[in-house]
Amino acid sequence: MARAVIAAFLSILFYLTNLLNGGTPPTPTPVNEAQYSYSILGQTGEILAERAVLRRTPDNHSEIVGTVQQNEPLLILDEREDWYKVRSTPQLVGWLPKYALSLSPVDKKEPGKLVLGYYSGDQAAYESLLSQGTQLTGIVPFGWRLTAEGELVNEFHPERIGRGLYFAGNQELGTYVQLKLPPDAGELKKHSFTAIEAMLKEWGLKGVMIDVDEVPYLTQIQLFASVAELREHLAQKGFSTLIALPWQDELDLPSAAAAADYLILKTLDPTATTPGPPASLAELKSLLPRVTEQVPAEKIILGLANVGLNWSGAGLPAVLSYQQVMELAASNGVDIKWDNLSQTPYFQYGQDSELWFENRYSIKHKLELIAEFDLAGVAFLQLGKEDPDMWNMLAKAL
Repeated sequence: MARAVIAAFLSILFYLTNLLNGGTPPTPTPVNEAQYSYSILGQTGEILAERAVLRRTPDNHSEIVGTVQQNEPLLILDEREDWYKVRSTPQLVGWLPKYALSLSPVDKKEPGKLVLGYYSGDQAAYESLLSQGTQLTGIVPFGWRLTAEGELVNEFHPERIGRGLYFAGNQELGTYVQLKLPPDAGELKKHSFTAIEAMLKEWGLKGVMIDVDEVPYLTQIQLFASVAELREHLAQKGFSTLIALPWQDELDLPSAAAAADYLILKTLDPTATTPGPPASLAELKSLLPRVTEQVPAEKIILGLANVGLNWSGAGLPAVLSYQQVMELAASNGVDIKWDNLSQTPYFQYGQDSELWFENRYSIKHKLELIAEFDLAGVAFLQLGKEDPDMWNMLAKAL
């Protein structure tokens, strides 16, 4: 790894640990660009004059790219010496002098429904975070997993995940790392507890989300008991523990919910081999009354897969973003249909290919279940792949 990348990575770790764990952020030292690039990311401000121009680069002689007005909220992306790089809209980004901007205090999140976004760190997820971060209460960054031997492994781009965590810290969002378990995980190894705790401290995270794709029926009691032990261990250090599970028959939901602070029920079935919706409204309405009889509703987070599932050939479907779905439909000249039972759009194309997906309307119906059953909130399982207008529905529903 190049020296500059190592320096940037270490500066991210140092700042995150202080910021997200309540310490005082260190004074930036102009060692390299990365130190400046992230420390203010996610803060907001307004210009002091009636209007101000944005420039392409931090220079008074640089090209003007646009104008912003007083009382217009600006998202700060970067700082360079006496300049801030700000974003008015996704299409209007530029630099203005620091003296022209007044920083705004971050609005405290009012107690209410949780809105989590699974965060991969790719550009689409980052753009969604910048645009919709004020609607989120927390993010779930990808990239960590446990081996069968209980060893903690990270598989992510540190700067991409780091910039998301900087943004979350400056917006005072919760940060719960996704920790994937190996297939057929019988239980968590106790020696991994210390490694998980150290990782949370190192990255300045608020907690861990244990993510299980398939719960082994014969060993689920041991699995949930070990998660409960981890929760007790981490709670003593001030960390939260969440667990994410599939909708699965013969699942011991009371034990799972008792083992964690929150239970995320993932609506997407990753093993589905026949075309169908990412989540059927009819099925959810049938399942939720039974689930809430076993688990307190205030502990349940509905995990929604805001994606498209493309069955084109044998095997598992490809996961597409809403934009990719729309482009595929347009390129094939197909009409989008609506399934009334599941309340989900879909279309067929080519030779026996079929695609089902979530859009603003299908998501709206599922979001209404959160209020209907008084659930704790929602988790969007693929931040950056959603229909952008989904966020308007979210604001109305919650």
